[in-house]
Amino acid sequence: METCIGFRNENNLRKMRCKNPNCKKKFEAKVFLQKYCMETDECISLEYEYKRKKQWDAEKDAIKKKNGWGTKKPPKLVFQDEVNKLARMIDSHFKLCCISCGNVNKVKYDGGHRIAVGACISIRYNLHNIRRQCSKNCNVSLSGNPDGYDEGLIKRHGLKYKNYVKYELRKEFDYVNLGGIDYPEKIKFIRKLIRDFDTFILTNDIQARIMFNNLIGIYKTDIGEIDLIENKEDNIQNNLF
Repeated sequence: METCIGFRNENNLRKMRCKNPNCKKKFEAKVFLQKYCMETDECISLEYEYKRKKQWDAEKDAIKKKNGWGTKKPPKLVFQDEVNKLARMIDSHFKLCCISCGNVNKVKYDGGHRIAVGACISIRYNLHNIRRQCSKNCNVSLSGNPDGYDEGLIKRHGLKYKNYVKYELRKEFDYVNLGGIDYPEKIKFIRKLIRDFDTFILTNDIQARIMFNNLIGIYKTDIGEIDLIENKEDNIQNNLF
């Protein structure tokens, strides 16, 4: 008695056993991955249903991949990667290097958080809380180098802005209404912002962060650049900090 599902006949043609439990006839597969013999109306219907399901599964996989679901990372981490990339692009645009040590070398840079995700999850995507930071030294070896981060914020924008990022930001956004179903659209939108980055008029990195935060829509605020710095001298951009 044959025990295998598929086998070859004397003419070396592929033989299959129909997957329909009410049929189970042996048949020659006419097309790739054919599962049913197609000799009865029921088997024909089951074969078409199988093909429709395969097509729908392929379409779903394409949708998942397009929206960031098809990766090994959860959507919230895919979105985090895109936000970090946007933060690095802002700082790179203004030739700002590592926020916490002033590294100007060609090394790998991360999107470094001043307030760690574990310390305050509600501002994990806020661009004020994310800056270009050298990966190996500050972000990894020094666990974000918070003291250097504070010093960099003060040198770059003044004490008032440093205090806003370190203390006030988490109070202003102690909760954000962002659910799992929101991530696909947010991922799609921020990727468009990144593609169109060069079309935006940016005057400095604070203005850029306020603008992009408002566009993304998670951290909308009426606070302007003038509310975050003591005077214009505090907002001078330089290549070290």
